[in-house]
Amino acid sequence: MKPSILVMGGDEDFRERLAEILKKRGYQVLTAATPDDPCIHNLADIDIVIVSQHILTSRERDIFSVFSYLKPSPEIILMLTSGSIQSAIEGMKKGVFDDIYVPFEISELEEKIFKAFRARQKKARKMKRCSLKQKIEDVFVSSTFAEANVELSNHKRKKTH
Repeated sequence: MKPSILVMGGDEDFRERLAEILKKRGYQVLTAATPDDPCIHNLADIDIVIVSQHILTSRERDIFSVFSYLKPSPEIILMLTSGSIQSAIEGMKKGVFDDIYVPFEISELEEKIFKAFRARQKKARKMKRCSLKQKIEDVFVSSTFAEANVELSNHKRKKTH
């Protein structure tokens, strides 16, 4: 199974060309100009967001908050231009999974996509385990309270007789 990808920001021609190349390689790909693009709101699932550095550093809506409803949130790969080490550092501090310098080889991008997708799958499995663990704990707590309530009710009946 290949990940679903959102390519965001950058020049429209570059964005569309990259999306076309990735689609030919079997990925499900969407494109958006900005985090406020209406086409990306309430998407069912996006595994990877490939985003240009100007989206990360712009004053527009925070890229990380856009996908906060997805659990786990998608991994972000930041496309950088040469000489943008500061943007790379800022991205890593904000939680970017990886970065890639433009121009790049598609094989290099695919390697980063694969690693990011594996990381997201790992997060999903961990969340699922935690969710199952929480459900089991909830059942035990509920049964404990239920037992305590029954005993409390039986205890009250004995005192009133």
